[in-house]
Amino acid sequence: MFVTIHSHFVNKTQTVEVPDKHFSFGPGTSLHDTNAKIFRLFNRVSHEDAVYLQELGYTLPSLSVGDTVFWRGRLYAVEPTAFREVPLP
Repeated sequence: MFVTIHSHFVNKTQTVEVPDKHFSFGPGTSLHDTNAKIFRLFNRVSHEDAVYLQELGYTLPSLSVGDTVFWRGRLYAVEPTAFREVPLP
């Protein structure tokens, strides 16, 4: 799955291919669950997180409030407690 992130902190955008092993898109999978996994994946909580993101080629800062995330045709704004879907420009 391709995920595109725009970091408001550095005003740059990057697209990264994330291995499908991180996501399951079965009948019981909610957008909230997938967005929570994306949020966790693109945050450097541990050294291992930083190494993994580097292996993916991700060079932007960790996700933070004000960033946007685009995946599977939907655009989301990162907010303090969740992602909020926003209209495509």
